Amino acid sequence: AQAFIDKSDYEFEVLRTTRIKKVPRKHDERCTDERIQDPIQLFKINTVLPALDHVNNEMNKRFNPDHIGILKEISLFSLKRIEEIMKMPNLLPIDSFVKLCNTYKILDINRLRTEYLQFTSRFSEIKKTLILPTKLHTETELNISDDEELLFSDSSSSMEDNDNKTLKENKNSKSLIYIFNLLHSTGLDSVFSHLHSAIKIAVTLPVSSSSNERSFSKMKLVKTRLRSSTSEDRLEGLVKISCESDIMIGKDLVIDIFAHKSSVLIKSLIL
Repeated sequence: AQAFIDKSDYEFEVLRTTRIKKVPRKHDERCTDERIQDPIQLFKINTVLPALDHVNNEMNKRFNPDHIGILKEISLFSLKRIEEIMKMPNLLPIDSFVKLCNTYKILDINRLRTEYLQFTSRFSEIKKTLILPTKLHTETELNISDDEELLFSDSSSSMEDNDNKTLKENKNSKSLIYIFNLLHSTGLDSVFSHLHSAIKIAVTLPVSSSSNERSFSKMKLVKTRLRSSTSEDRLEGLVKISCESDIMIGKDLVIDIFAHKSSVLIKSLIL
């Protein structure tokens, strides 16, 4: 900490040393704790060590062996692992997808492993369906002039540059989204149903508990002192509106749904 202070340009306020307060010893009290005079040591005990303990407890809570096992199996859906297993199918671990299928009972481990191996074996061919080839016909089938050939060569080179750029962008941390969109765009989500469900679970897993904590914070703002006697259904609706305020909802659709719940309202809308 002292080295950081010396290198930093920011002026830190010097911690003050407090005066020792003498407290009389109580009856039957054998000893007293020694009061810490050093402000740095006091800051370390009261601030730094509790913060480290809290971080350590949260890390142990969130990254326990069960969670780590699921994260390891989810990593098999990444672009890098799929390309590795595409070249060497024997690299797929024997106990792959065990934790994931035990946690999510809708997944069958045998079907998931089979679909995963089938998808990885045809991954290069499936990936090519998203990109148009530079030439649809051979040179003997077409009679192209020199100017047109130059134009086509320029366009094909630009397409190849865009394709290379797209492939580089897909090799980042968003590769799960890429695989998920690949299954949807090619219409293979129904063919590889278990694989699609597993990847869908992987891309929708929350990375933290901030969304749940945000909901409780919103509930405190919604349920004020004036709304303390509101019903549970109404409170749930108000919290949903407050939490999901960024979702665009058509006003006409809401009016139609509300109107169809009453025959009187339907007549009013018709009139």
